[in-house]
Amino acid sequence: MAGKKTFARLVFLAIISAIIAPLAINGLALVPTLASPSRQTLSAETTTNDTGFTRAEMEARILAVTVRIEMHTWATFGGHHKAITTYSHATILDGKYLVTHNHFKYDLAEQVPEFGEARGYTGISLRTTQGNLVLENAPLASFRVVIEDPQTLVLAFIDEQGRGLFESAGLPSAETIDWQTIDLREGMPLAQVDWDGESAHVDWVPFEAINLGEVEHIEVNNFPRKGSSGSGVFWNGYHLGNTWAENIEVDADSGEITRRYSIIALNSDAVIELAQSEK
Repeated sequence: MAGKKTFARLVFLAIISAIIAPLAINGLALVPTLASPSRQTLSAETTTNDTGFTRAEMEARILAVTVRIEMHTWATFGGHHKAITTYSHATILDGKYLVTHNHFKYDLAEQVPEFGEARGYTGISLRTTQGNLVLENAPLASFRVVIEDPQTLVLAFIDEQGRGLFESAGLPSAETIDWQTIDLREGMPLAQVDWDGESAHVDWVPFEAINLGEVEHIEVNNFPRKGSSGSGVFWNGYHLGNTWAENIEVDADSGEITRRYSIIALNSDAVIELAQSEK
């Protein structure tokens, strides 16, 4: 074909975390030379379809079921060790589960000592979107993986009495929905959790496309910040999936970026059934 050719380059944290500097933060890789794209501005006074909630109310409800995951590890520089924290986000289900991404750098089942010979995570902390501690530097044994999909993990935080950590902390839970029950249309606004490096917020982003390959996912017109990996994407307040990766498409001849968007891993049947079975 004559003229310009376009190619897509997927930027996945699982790859990025292995090749960038040790202090890189878990989450989506942001191209440093690019300015952040303008986000769609929608009135906080308008309602989302028939929910009866304003957008501001919907945002508050979404942020209330969102937590920040802080994984503790360390880096070595010139023979010196430094403790570091990597960040991602997750959504609460049924007061005891977190649904998040599945590209952590280290094995979540392998606890390692700080500054020991083996590299890995030394502990986990959880915070609300406003930074309030829910769990502080706990051992990895404080949770277990109950669902492991290609780009989605569900972590269970349950004590010996069967009580969920988040229910005990008085935090609300999200409800999931099967994407197949929704008439997804191009341009339809979805809510995606992003953050500014300190606290989370909600971006209202247009739905663009769906892909039913090995990992069922959708594409939305947004480019969230590093550390937002695993954050929830919602339709009318219902959790659809988690922020998996971001992608750029570049003109092969000019090098001009022609498109930027993020990729959302849709909830599998297992995730939906888990949430519904607990009702």
